[in-house]
Amino acid sequence: MRKWLILFTICLAWSLMWIDFTAVNVALAPIANDLHTSLGTLQWVITSYTLASAALMAIGGRLGDMYGHRHLFIIGTFVFVISSALAGFAPTASLLILSRVGQGVGIALVVPITTALVYLTFDKKQTGLALGFLTATTGISMAIGPTVGGILITYLNWRWVFFINIPIGLFAIMMAFILISKSEKNKIIKIDFPGIMALSAGLVCFLLTLNQIPQWGLFSLNFWMAIIFSLLLLVIFIIIETRSREPLIHVDLLTHKTLIGVITLRTCVQYVFFVFMFVISLYMQNILGFNADKAGYFLLASTIILGALSPFAGHLMNYFSLRFLIAGSCLILAFSLIALIYAAQTQEIIYLFISLILFGIAFAIHFPTTNLAVLQIAPPHQSALVTGMLFTMAFAGASAGITLSSSLLNSLSNYKVTQLLTMTNLSLGNEQIYSVQTIASGAQSLSKIFAILPANIANEGKLIAQQGFVFSFSGVLFICLFLAILAMFIAILTLKNVKNKVTPSLRTYILDI
Repeated sequence: MRKWLILFTICLAWSLMWIDFTAVNVALAPIANDLHTSLGTLQWVITSYTLASAALMAIGGRLGDMYGHRHLFIIGTFVFVISSALAGFAPTASLLILSRVGQGVGIALVVPITTALVYLTFDKKQTGLALGFLTATTGISMAIGPTVGGILITYLNWRWVFFINIPIGLFAIMMAFILISKSEKNKIIKIDFPGIMALSAGLVCFLLTLNQIPQWGLFSLNFWMAIIFSLLLLVIFIIIETRSREPLIHVDLLTHKTLIGVITLRTCVQYVFFVFMFVISLYMQNILGFNADKAGYFLLASTIILGALSPFAGHLMNYFSLRFLIAGSCLILAFSLIALIYAAQTQEIIYLFISLILFGIAFAIHFPTTNLAVLQIAPPHQSALVTGMLFTMAFAGASAGITLSSSLLNSLSNYKVTQLLTMTNLSLGNEQIYSVQTIASGAQSLSKIFAILPANIANEGKLIAQQGFVFSFSGVLFICLFLAILAMFIAILTLKNVKNKVTPSLRTYILDI
């Protein structure tokens, strides 16, 4: 009985990551309206979380080996709980973003050691079943996150999206103290702190540069100097890795074309996943006028399918090649994006619903199959390192996607609003133009236009703001569409010789990671 209670404790902590991510996406519009923040600042609510996770995810397992898995599990969960409390009480966007960094650090410490704890707790015969429960937790958490978030926001406020983490996390910590035994420590392992610092600095500099696109422009000297500096930091990271005894990324793996192909296509698709969840929440609440709980119910069309179908992806592997399944998932994702672009152009809800369904199907197939492909390709003694590379690059892609999409929403909407104002000869003051542009970027509700403009021109201003958003929204999604198609071709070209020979227990494992 004790080992199943330990599994329950692990599942509680595991659920925090997915519930928090999906619920916070629903909360973005209320956060923007309450804290009066711009879209460029708002995107850091998500990016700070994914960036901290990307920088530290690769070393979570090693820290567990050094200090004990039980010890690190408790510390990581406690860091997440404290950060959630600070996020809930945050009076400004800046403090909220700092709190989200803390949440990312906590999750980066907990997630890599959850599978290790399962292996230490259960015997070989029961490991597959235990990991299956952990997999089911992912699906259930993603499914209930938008609904729970929507209900909390509608009947309380957005701060409760963070407060809800506190009792769950504290209960998991208490259970861990009581149930999980202390594991043996290994003080020999060395953590690549210079590599972590160089990678983090390079990613932060790169993301900050993307965030400045609306102010600097793509062809400015400042932009390209910052890009070159970011790349130099990443080159320094590679140099550090070649000389480190315990590198975050083994440089020799970078010459493995098939492995790099899988990691690249997963990074592209992870970009699309996070951007889709980021922009569709703004679209439904600030443009379509959905309240938070209605937006949460709509997102269930994706998350329920993703959670329910992911475990069955293992059965598809018995009948289809990994190349076919991964390329097929990218194609389904492309159709999902086309449906969403059409929904934005026509304002027809049925296409929004179709897009969400296809999105869920695509990722229900894509996540487990790419996990398996990486494990099949990686040398057996380096599977943990390769999995760390996959998570690091995937979360880095997610961070870049949200930052770039935010900048493009700002730039493209400003361009379109300026163009439409010129064409219609609508005379507005500078402050009114800025407000219309802010609404057109998706950062504020479309309904606020009536408080900004006089009644005789409010409807015309609303139409301009709506058209500005649709233009920028479609531009962001076209980039996602390009990446989905690119990922499909990478899968076709690089996975020719990858076989999906996998035992039932390993299949359950890859569904989990």
